[in-house]
Amino acid sequence: MDLRAAAKKPKLQKITLDSEYVISAYNEPLDFYMWDRQPMPTYIHLSTIDQKDTAQMLNAIQEMVLDANGKRMLGMDDQLDPNVMIDMINAVVEHLGNSVGQTLTA
Repeated sequence: MDLRAAAKKPKLQKITLDSEYVISAYNEPLDFYMWDRQPMPTYIHLSTIDQKDTAQMLNAIQEMVLDANGKRMLGMDDQLDPNVMIDMINAVVEHLGNSVGQTLTA
């Protein structure tokens, strides 16, 4: 099979934060979007960030948090409640893990 047959254009996937905290604080889930496939430079960038550099790690994660139009949702000055930030980070990491699995088995 030609390698191009395995390539697909990324699609936006809705990610929903619906933890007990989010529902109690906002009375509804919070949504954002991510590409179902990330470009290889994104994975390389994430793998080269020093684990002690939390600011760079959070910025890299926030770059993947998109609105329904595929645009970055959170600006540099936007600050989330720490509990929501933790939920968002966990959702992004989980989605990235699922994306790798889908890419390997697609």
